[in-house]
Amino acid sequence: MGEFDKSPESAISLWHQMLQCYKSIERNIGGRMHDNYQQSLSRFDVLTKLHDHDEDWISVGDLTKRLLDTGGSISALLTRMEKEELLARRLNPADRRSFQIGLTGKGRALYQDISSDYSGWVAAALEDVSSEERDLLYNLLGRLKRAQTDR
Repeated sequence: MGEFDKSPESAISLWHQMLQCYKSIERNIGGRMHDNYQQSLSRFDVLTKLHDHDEDWISVGDLTKRLLDTGGSISALLTRMEKEELLARRLNPADRRSFQIGLTGKGRALYQDISSDYSGWVAAALEDVSSEERDLLYNLLGRLKRAQTDR
């Protein structure tokens, strides 16, 4: 691996490498999720955030802030998931102008089914990266993330 300078060209090369890695892993895991569960990564992200939330209900706005990928219409996604009885929607008792979302039993069961396979798929996607390299990459990406938050 060559040394990178701080030129815009090397920054663009690094950015493209990160995008290509992300997209490749996303296609791999997303394809497996679709083949096995007919679900997308965006849907699994919603299920995960609802499952991991401390309370049974979360406002749509708070959920949207926590999602990894909000590309597209979150409202349309939530409506489809509600029609499939994976989640329920109710008026927010604290603010009757907004809604809250919660997992249904069916949504919890689907989350449990997918999550164990998901862990294996992620592990397989990263199996060629050593523990030391994972630590280094994790720390570097954390630093990059913090730098973007500070801007």
